[in-house]
Amino acid sequence: MDEKEINKLGYETVASNLYKKDNVLFVQHAGEIKEATKLTDEQLKHITSMKAYKKALSDLGQKDQDKEVKTTSNKPVKIEKSQITGSSIPLEIVSPKVDVDQAVDVFNKFTEFKQKLLSADDFLYIGKDGKPTVKSKAAAEYIKKSGWRKFSTVFNLDCQILSKSREEHEDPEGLYYVWTYAVRVTAPNGRFQDSEGAATSRDPFFTKGGKQLPEEKDIMLKAQTVAFNRAISDLIGGGAKTAEELNT
Repeated sequence: MDEKEINKLGYETVASNLYKKDNVLFVQHAGEIKEATKLTDEQLKHITSMKAYKKALSDLGQKDQDKEVKTTSNKPVKIEKSQITGSSIPLEIVSPKVDVDQAVDVFNKFTEFKQKLLSADDFLYIGKDGKPTVKSKAAAEYIKKSGWRKFSTVFNLDCQILSKSREEHEDPEGLYYVWTYAVRVTAPNGRFQDSEGAATSRDPFFTKGGKQLPEEKDIMLKAQTVAFNRAISDLIGGGAKTAEELNT
């Protein structure tokens, strides 16, 4: 939604992507209007002005809940010496937030989506010689950009560019440059994954094996694509290596 649509719902604009309603602050995050204090400072700083947010909190006489440390129990936490590191740590076992059957169901759905949603054009197959080939039992399978973008749409993921940079380098072979993109992909439940992708002007695909100069926009796009592919993969696909990360 744009700002006008949000205003029509009764939210008063305080700053860019920062709204007030009934003395509560809200932001638009991952396609939804959410109470700002429910997000972390790390999430907020990428979607609104932290200075405006802090001031608005102060004006409303509220505290930044993200900075408050709260305990869920009045019982003291037992701290013991770790036999492995010798450091003082709470001896609690990290436990999953869902049961086994639910977790298995989620990962099975990803596999099912992969089989039914993606077409042959969404995959790159690499043979044992490291070169692209046709689909076969011996070939390694990698999902391409088109496939990861389908997953992004189906899972309603929000994709943001956090930063981009260009660096020039020189070695005995001469000058070259590297583009790096930092991105964030956020799921509707607020869980997010940050990632970086880089591409160089010596990329063998765009230089045709060093025979020509690449278009810089192609190098930029590859760096961005690698970053988003990695983030989407890490968020929903178990961290599978993506096709654009291969130098083919």
